[in-house]
Amino acid sequence: MDLTTTLVYVTAGLAGAINALAGGGTLLTFPALLPLMTPTQANMTSTIALLPGSMTGAWTYRREIGSLAPWFMRLLPASLVGSLIGSLLLALDPSDTFKIIVP
Repeated sequence: MDLTTTLVYVTAGLAGAINALAGGGTLLTFPALLPLMTPTQANMTSTIALLPGSMTGAWTYRREIGSLAPWFMRLLPASLVGSLIGSLLLALDPSDTFKIIVP
């Protein structure tokens, strides 16, 4: 395994742990993937790669989440709509425009 692949794997592991604990793992995975692919591909790959950690975190905190059900239910529709709009824009938008939007 070459150094680049090793660094991506280590970064993915750290980002998964960070995401499960407090969120923000994308701050590690996205920059690590940028040298290997387009920004759009890096964003989608990062999102999919961190999904297991997010699901594990949700399962681990399920009791706390249960007590926050009223807030969860109020915020869920906006989150779903925002996710859908963001996904569609990312899929339809040329990569050059995404480079301008991403910090």
